[in-house]
Amino acid sequence: MKFCIQLMLPVMLLTGCVSTENLFVKNPIPGEVLAKGDIVGAEQATLKEYTPDGDEKLLYHMELGLLAHLQGQFDKSNEHLAQAESIVEERYTISVSDKFQELMSGPSFSPYKGFIFEDTFINYYKALNYLKQAKSTTGTEKADLLDAAIVEIRRMNLHLETLVNESGGYKAPEEEGDAGLFAELLGIFNAIAGDSLDKEGLEYKDDAYGHYLSGLLFEMANDLDNARIEYEKAATAYENGFAKQYGLGDQIVQQAWYDAIKVMKLDGGYKSKWTRLAKQKLTAEQKKSILEMKKASPELVVIQDLGMAPQRDSLEMMMTIDASQQAIVLSPMLAFGGRDAAKQRDQRTWFYMLYADNQVGDVVRNYVTGDAITAAMGFAQKRISLPGPIWEKAQDVGLIAAVGNGVRVSVPYYPQPKQEVAKSELYVDGKLVKNLTMAHSLEQVAVQEQMRVASDEIIAAIARETLKAMTAEKASEYGGQYGALLSMAGKALNTFTAGADTRNWSTLPSDVMFTRIPVTAGQHQVEVRTYLLNGQVLKQQTLVNADSNQPVMWHTRTLPEDMSKPALTAQATMK
Repeated sequence: MKFCIQLMLPVMLLTGCVSTENLFVKNPIPGEVLAKGDIVGAEQATLKEYTPDGDEKLLYHMELGLLAHLQGQFDKSNEHLAQAESIVEERYTISVSDKFQELMSGPSFSPYKGFIFEDTFINYYKALNYLKQAKSTTGTEKADLLDAAIVEIRRMNLHLETLVNESGGYKAPEEEGDAGLFAELLGIFNAIAGDSLDKEGLEYKDDAYGHYLSGLLFEMANDLDNARIEYEKAATAYENGFAKQYGLGDQIVQQAWYDAIKVMKLDGGYKSKWTRLAKQKLTAEQKKSILEMKKASPELVVIQDLGMAPQRDSLEMMMTIDASQQAIVLSPMLAFGGRDAAKQRDQRTWFYMLYADNQVGDVVRNYVTGDAITAAMGFAQKRISLPGPIWEKAQDVGLIAAVGNGVRVSVPYYPQPKQEVAKSELYVDGKLVKNLTMAHSLEQVAVQEQMRVASDEIIAAIARETLKAMTAEKASEYGGQYGALLSMAGKALNTFTAGADTRNWSTLPSDVMFTRIPVTAGQHQVEVRTYLLNGQVLKQQTLVNADSNQPVMWHTRTLPEDMSKPALTAQATMK
């Protein structure tokens, strides 16, 4: 009996925390349910899928925090988001057992750590919760809630400062000359060498919109000096790369500079600076507005969180050995069937962009070391050469034998984003005033961050699955008459546990739309009309009171797939 237990240890080790439910049943994630306009159903999906003390505890609190926000349960929302923030602060403390579990079973069976850009939106929604609560209160309570919102903004700023210090932030382009030319030449030679992916150009280095929102809240609190600082950070980040990297356009850049210059003039003491910046950064209409401005006047700010964040999926590959060329070969295992035609296209495109031997150096190497067919197949495969001594070492440690006829490798990818929205318009008191402009694209951030780490993830996946295959192979050496059975069971289990980590904060919006306009003091009927490419028009309305010389903000969430559900339409109207 003892001997049998010892034989089963490798298989038990491989199973780790794998559950039958996770392997064979795919429950809908909260974002999939919310996309249909069902907030309560999304909350139920969260409670079914995640637990407050499991590996997905961060997702548990982030999802429930945002869903509570959408239901107007602001205290409950902040309780969950505070828990999420606490978990994020602890995420760098990972135990050895967690590392080993991730190595043996895969990242999807380890604690979810989140993405850096998700951290920003924890404080974003906490601040919005306090602002929305402050709208229905007065006096000391209102002041306390506004102070609490500012505290969250300061916390977000600390997070962004750390991000900028680590990434370098968005800096002004270098001047033309020998340095710029040399950088271009390096880019050309890197492409010839087979590495054309500009990882630095894909990195999330700062959050211009986060700075802009900080400036807005400081301005609403009449803290013009801090508002100036944050608006300038926003304008600089937008201008120096954030807007271009995420396809936001020029309007948000000009808006950020306009507001930075405006608060400089209102705060006083910056005349030479704001005069110079106005000439450099603003349109003729904006310059005229700044010059004519004598004092602060009522403004309406509209923020529309639009759509659903993209959901990661899994790209499967088969890893085999080409002994004649001493190479590991990765071939994509694409989705099949008529219903999966779009998924197959997305998987093929992602593999081609990030993994296939599609660079000049790869094709030449395949042609020289193989034949024309091998070179042509490079567009549908990834070959990793193991020259001479490395191949011999791989044989010695059992890697070649363990891979055998093939090992499954899985990495996360993002399906191609769906374009559903044509435009969003702002109507005030029944009159069309302005189109909303793109201020942020979480969709673009998520996809580019995944692209940036794609090469690291596939290397980790190859190493992990190879090690697991070697562990299963070892079972045949020590298991006697049961060895072959244990080896086969181990390899079969490895196939199930090779899944990529496709988790993410699924209820976040895909984009943030924005506009701000001057209004007269008093009450106004405000409406946002969102035009979908299928011809549908979504309408959301609210009443705002512009009764001071400060900005008044309306924040709403629009879900293009189904805004006809009464619950979500009513909630959007109340905000």
